[in-house]
Amino acid sequence: MAFLARSAPSPMRKLFLNDKFILLLIAVNTVCIFIEGFQNVNPQVHRVAGMIDYAITILFIFELMVKVQLYGIREYLATNWNRLDLLLVLLSLSSLVLPFTGNS
Repeated sequence: MAFLARSAPSPMRKLFLNDKFILLLIAVNTVCIFIEGFQNVNPQVHRVAGMIDYAITILFIFELMVKVQLYGIREYLATNWNRLDLLLVLLSLSSLVLPFTGNS
């Protein structure tokens, strides 16, 4: 993938290495998960929150890929925060598969 090349710092790489951007994604994702937890929410709002959650999960996967490509897997896993990040991304993969199983 061209945007993951090590040589030139691309805008995509800069975006995923920006802690403020990642914190914004975490905050928006938290609100979406909170909204999805309520059954009495307008179905359209519930659906939009689910789609945003789905999109942000994909962005977190890209963040992981960018960091592993930049630092290498050993250096990436050298910090506990990155280990936690990897664990959370792996656990969130089920939310990407769930819509295709017919369960919600």
